[in-house]
Formats: sequence, C-alpha cells, structure tokens
Amino acid sequence: MRNYNVITHKHLEKAYTYQTYRKLIDDLLKQGKTTGNNHSEQYVKYTKLNVQRMNRWDKNCQIFSEFEKFLKYINKKIIMVVLTEAWCGDTANLIPVFEKIRLVCPEYLSLYLLLRDENPDVMEDNLTNGARSIPKLIFLNENLEKLATWGPRPQPLSQQIQEWKNQGLTYSQFADKIQLWYAHDKSLTTQKEIFDILKSLIL
Repeated sequence: MRNYNVITHKHLEKAYTYQTYRKLIDDLLKQGKTTGNNHSEQYVKYTKLNVQRMNRWDKNCQIFSEFEKFLKYINKKIIMVVLTEAWCGDTANLIPVFEKIRLVCPEYLSLYLLLRDENPDVMEDNLTNGARSIPKLIFLNENLEKLATWGPRPQPLSQQIQEWKNQGLTYSQFADKIQLWYAHDKSLTTQKEIFDILKSLIL
C-alpha cells in the first residue's frame, strides 16, 4: 500500500460521523431526497429501505468475542474513512458494523463518512477494478497516510456476485439474494476481514 496524502484534514473536517450521517439521511428523506444528485423515486425508496436495514444492524450487530478482545487492546490510532451514499444497499449493511467496531475502542479508532459524489478525488484514488464501488473503507494513520483499504463487500459475497453475473443474471435479479446473504452472515465475515487488516496494521 502506497503511503501518501490524498485524504486531507479538509476532507475530515467536512466528513460525517455515523450519527450526523443518519441525521442527514433523515432530513433529506423528509424533503423526498437522498444523498447525491439522483433524487428519483427509486433512489428515495432504496434510501428508506436502507434506514430500516441500519436500524436493524444498530440493534442486532454484535462484535464477536475474539475481535472485541483485540479491539480493547489497541493502542495505536487508526483513522477509518468510508466512501458512501445513502441509497447504496451495501453501505446500509456495513457502515453500522464499522461503527460498532469503533465503539469498542473509541480512544484509538475513529470513523469518518464521506459522500462519494462530493469527494471525487478520494473516490478516484480508491477504485475497485476501475469502478467507483462503495462502500470503500480506507485505513489511515495519524499522518493521514493510507495503510490499507477494504470493500466494497466481503470477499465471499463479491465472489458470489461474480458467479451470478457469469450465469447471466442482472443486478435486479440477485439484489434480494445480496440482502439475504448479509442477514444470514450476521456481519461475521465483514468483522473477520477487518480484524485481519487491523491485526496486520497493529501487531
């Protein structure tokens, strides 16, 4: 991973916490809008569904014991920056998990949420196979040097989606399957993958 500054303090100053991100979404929905430039009925519908998904994760997500124990012993500051948009179904299943991780070790872990379409410079530096896929989780040190990235999905789910595409299915045909995958996995795969990254950065 290259160590250089693309994300600056100016980015972090305008970033959202999980709480202010949720409030932004609620306020936009009251206006019949979502984040980004597409405020179509379909995107607003996706956003409303995502609020329900985030509410469920807020209530039900638990950090597994080994990971929780590790997080409590972190003594090095790690900044987590996430590129997101409110209408994206994957972000709704993942950002609450990132927040739960942060809450175990708030002294050393911080979480900043950036809207993808308002931060094209950060997005262009964190493409996935040339695509502007979100969420993208970026790990930085105190000097804002990039240490690692994760996303936009847990690896097994990404592989499964590629299999569905190879079968000729369109996104609309397997979108519900993605949501079922997240529900059945209970965030364990996501947690384990982030656990491995944090171990590599800290140990």
